Amino acid sequence: MNILIDALSARIGGGISYIRHILPALLELDSPHKFFILLSSQYQDDLIRAVPPGVTVIPLDLPAEPLSKRWLFLQTGLVSLLKQHQINLFYAPAESSYLRIPIPFVMMARNLTIYAPLSSYADQKMALLKYRLSRQFPVFLSLQRADRVVVVSKTFGDQVRHQMHLKPNKMRVVYHGVSTLFTQKAEPPDYLPTTSPYYLMVSSIYPHKNHETLLRAYSHLPGDSPHLLIAGKAADSPTYEALQTIVREAKLSERVHFLGEVAYDKLPGLYQGALASVFASRLETFGHPLVEAMASQTPVIASNLPICQEICQDAALYFDPDDEQALAEHLRLVWQDETVRARLRAAGQQRAAYFSWQKSAQQLVNVFEELR
Repeated sequence: MNILIDALSARIGGGISYIRHILPALLELDSPHKFFILLSSQYQDDLIRAVPPGVTVIPLDLPAEPLSKRWLFLQTGLVSLLKQHQINLFYAPAESSYLRIPIPFVMMARNLTIYAPLSSYADQKMALLKYRLSRQFPVFLSLQRADRVVVVSKTFGDQVRHQMHLKPNKMRVVYHGVSTLFTQKAEPPDYLPTTSPYYLMVSSIYPHKNHETLLRAYSHLPGDSPHLLIAGKAADSPTYEALQTIVREAKLSERVHFLGEVAYDKLPGLYQGALASVFASRLETFGHPLVEAMASQTPVIASNLPICQEICQDAALYFDPDDEQALAEHLRLVWQDETVRARLRAAGQQRAAYFSWQKSAQQLVNVFEELR
């Protein structure tokens, strides 16, 4: 089959990482299928250069903004492009508006914002509601039209299925993989503010990531406790400012360090130098930092979301995302008890072995071949 992947939505973070990992993994399968990919020459030059030989790039002259121009192309120009390249199957690895796809069509559901309850965004409910009004109905129609809907965890898939009224027989779970970089020995970046083991949270700063519970829990630890490093860009300015206020009021400025966005190839060393990796999120679809930490043999402390428990199983210490005292106790435990750290490292390494991009690619191709 000629399979076209629409990567126009891959602009930041996880979307770019997914394309960079899944394409080589698909080619390694040595399947009879030929892969094409849609990318924009206006804002995806780096991604175009990263496409491996064997995948045909179809470059488009589309801007990143306004989104309406991209959506207009998807409803008009895409149909003729599918015919021109004799495409047999269309794959969208992120939600968008696809109302006129005349061939078998697979879409991945992965955008948490489309499905998140309003209550989870605290004082930013109006911003979430505005986003929903522009995105949710076209995505609903596209999911109804899709022949298969791929989700990145069973828990998130159940949420999407109920919320979007999808038939169970069109849903398929395909977990993300984890790069082999995280299983290789690496040193922490030399620019870190401490040379001693530290607590680590890897996450861009958004309201639902729940950095505030971590900071409040950390404030209960004694002054000689390991430093806390937070790696991730300040994607939401109001949330970032609120976190800075917590740090100042708790007098934690000497021990809490915001690193900003860390280069992907520096993450393995960052994890491996950590005493524990904390994942405090209130909402999630998969949770890359969970698997990255486990693959790095770094003990994991995670919120007790069903998704976190699905991914980590017995390889994490869990806490209610509103319970700062419980999180503080876990932080103390991994700091003071080497036996606990050893158990979590071993269990994490074993659990992380379940996730690979090769497995993800094979499962994805299996979905495609159901529609041959």
